[in-house]
Amino acid sequence: MRRVTVALLLAAALAAAALVAAASSPAAEGGPKCSDITGELHNFPNSTTGTYTLTAQVQLAAPACVGKITYQLFVLTDAGTQEANLTGFSTEGNPIFQFASSDSTICIYATTSTKAGRVYDRAPDASLTPDCLALTAGIPGGGSGFQ
Repeated sequence: MRRVTVALLLAAALAAAALVAAASSPAAEGGPKCSDITGELHNFPNSTTGTYTLTAQVQLAAPACVGKITYQLFVLTDAGTQEANLTGFSTEGNPIFQFASSDSTICIYATTSTKAGRVYDRAPDASLTPDCLALTAGIPGGGSGFQ
């Protein structure tokens, strides 16, 4: 009888621990962890030619699900909103983007979505003001603008 009670208590404790673990690490808007944007790193150096080149890495909660999730970085410039080029993935599995502009001040945001277009995550969140991360050429930064 005592062994049965201990076994039931242990099973209940394990089930509760699994439930807490699942609740404490939610995926982005119902998507897999590889769709959860957790941060960003960027390099947006000064230019002597009038063309400013942004290189940005979007950090994820898990390595990218290549072929299953669409990763996009959007750049707001004086010319409007444009999509940066996905150039590859870091050794950690984070998407890397590049964008060239004649504007020395830009604003960026990233999204992850299904191939059908359902957005799992957007960073910074669209509800924030501003809803993009402002970058000025020559000013280092990254890591805190995307959540």
